[in-house]
Amino acid sequence: MTNPTTSRWLNRGLALSLLLVIFAAGLGAGWGLARWSDAPRAQQGRPGPREQGQRRYARLGLSDEQQRAVQAIYDKHRPALDAILDETTPRVRAVHDQIDLEIRALLTPAQLERLERQDQRRAARRHGKGGGRGMGMGIEPGRGMGRMHDPGFDPGVPRQ
Repeated sequence: MTNPTTSRWLNRGLALSLLLVIFAAGLGAGWGLARWSDAPRAQQGRPGPREQGQRRYARLGLSDEQQRAVQAIYDKHRPALDAILDETTPRVRAVHDQIDLEIRALLTPAQLERLERQDQRRAARRHGKGGGRGMGMGIEPGRGMGRMHDPGFDPGVPRQ
């Protein structure tokens, strides 16, 4: 016969284990549902800053004439936005690179290896070779924020 104290702790351990299994199953189901429900958006790609701004005005029910006028305004100001990106992108990238170097110096070899794998997966998603979400999915190189992540992007070369 078992000791009542031992039996009580055994029951508590079993209950806790069951609770953890149910929690893990719920977590997995929630993650799967979130990925499944976001799949159409991930395939279409996230809108760039230009598309987001235009979408803001599109929700107003603009007439065709108004839509053409809004497009013309965006087209007129696009060179100014591109000039700002051309000027600031290298500076932002330099700061990000410095941050990365300093953080990498703190990591163990195993952590560095894991970070490299993460970076490779992120780069594959960014360039449309993965199934996950990520900036650059569906955004053409040279369009919006996707320019910063285009490996062929050179801020010193004027856009076509």
